[in-house]
Amino acid sequence: NQDVRERVVLTFRIRKGLVPPLDVIRRLVDDHRVTVSSVAVELLEVFGKQVPMKELVKILDDAEEGKRRAAVRALGRQGERTPVEVLVKMLDDPSWLVRRATVGVLGVRKDQAPVEDLAKMLNDKVGIVRQSAIEVLSQLVHSQER
Repeated sequence: NQDVRERVVLTFRIRKGLVPPLDVIRRLVDDHRVTVSSVAVELLEVFGKQVPMKELVKILDDAEEGKRRAAVRALGRQGERTPVEVLVKMLDDPSWLVRRATVGVLGVRKDQAPVEDLAKMLNDKVGIVRQSAIEVLSQLVHSQER
């Protein structure tokens, strides 16, 4: 399958430290093949603050869960530049993968972490999301005790 081959080649190059230029990755984000476009969004994470936040926020509304999850992680790399509210809305995403990634990214925000919103995730219908919320909230409590 051509999609699988392209993804394997791209992944291999990334592991070798051969990341394509940002303009190439941007074109691949809109590729009609889900495997290619999802990997491209994941690659945006590598470029961190070089990628405009507006570009990443737009991807949060994409139909493909892999792209939304990668965009959440890339926004996490933007650090304090990403408004917490942008991430909090992703806690309601239909995909548990996106919700779990969002919990993790919000947990890194420490002082800015929306504890009440994270606490609501303790009632998520998917166990691994609940477990992630437990871990993040526990880490936040321990970091505040220091």
